[in-house]
Amino acid sequence: MSILEREGEIEFFVSQTYTLDDLHKVQAKSIEMYRKIAAVLDRHNIAYTLGYGSLLGQIRHSGYIPWDDDIDLFIMSSDYGRAILHLRRELPGDLLLHNRRNDPVYWVTWVKVRDLSTFTLESMWKIDRKFKYHGVCIDLIRVVPTTAGKYRHGPRVKELAASLEKSRDAHFALRGRQRLADFPRFAAAEVKHRIQLGYHKLKRSQGKEKLLIAAPGTIIERSFRYDDMYPIRTDGPLFEGMQVNTPNNPEGVLRSMYGDFMSLPPLEDRQPHFESVEFFEEGDSPEGALEPTAQDPDPSVALEEAGPDLAGADTGDEGLDVDGIGERADGDDV
Repeated sequence: MSILEREGEIEFFVSQTYTLDDLHKVQAKSIEMYRKIAAVLDRHNIAYTLGYGSLLGQIRHSGYIPWDDDIDLFIMSSDYGRAILHLRRELPGDLLLHNRRNDPVYWVTWVKVRDLSTFTLESMWKIDRKFKYHGVCIDLIRVVPTTAGKYRHGPRVKELAASLEKSRDAHFALRGRQRLADFPRFAAAEVKHRIQLGYHKLKRSQGKEKLLIAAPGTIIERSFRYDDMYPIRTDGPLFEGMQVNTPNNPEGVLRSMYGDFMSLPPLEDRQPHFESVEFFEEGDSPEGALEPTAQDPDPSVALEEAGPDLAGADTGDEGLDVDGIGERADGDDV
């Protein structure tokens, strides 16, 4: 049963099984996790910022969106493999990197950091209930530059690529004389698309618009200007009284992602992710016994965790140069 709560002038819903006190405890646990993750990333000079709803909360609420109960971090694809490598080596034993490597039913396309002393039940993404691990989590979202993959020249090229693929499929599905008769149309379509593609490449090369893509290829794909993201600032607004990394122009990033980001969503959409949460004493966690917490000394294992697009990348340590071209990431919370 939903319960209407209020913080200041803002109303939102919790429930009988996930109370306002539970929500605040999860928020506090997430901040504790964030500090541990940030310490590792800072130690190795890995650039990151708050992302999605966490960034929105930082700017609109000076902290959490009142009903939000997780944290999203943006990490550039070029740093993503190195981030996973060092987090796996250096995070304390109460935190776990959660991905397809240690959970065969893990369906999302980015790595989560899970707390092993908590157990949550998802209400927003109920398919996540099939996961092996259910602790409070922080999402490590890969951000891809437009110089990578099919997004390198922007959304218009994505449309052109889809249209060209459809044209080719239709042509090669024909046989014999039908394909021969269709060849003039097919050739004209190829030329048209190549001219349009060349135009957009030239437009990009002239630097008219440099974009970054968060969660490309997903329903929550968002793009924003490179210059709004970089250089990352360390003197931005506080998040729950804590200094955090901030995009160069956070309002510009949020405007690109959400439009009128200062307006609240409808009341019925102001609900947390979880249906319930349990907190366990040390050694009592049902998840702590599921997998050893020993760190894997092989850097290639961490790169494998970072995603299939990092497979085969250089696996050096401090000099690691991973050009993660990951074209998929996820995580949104408005």
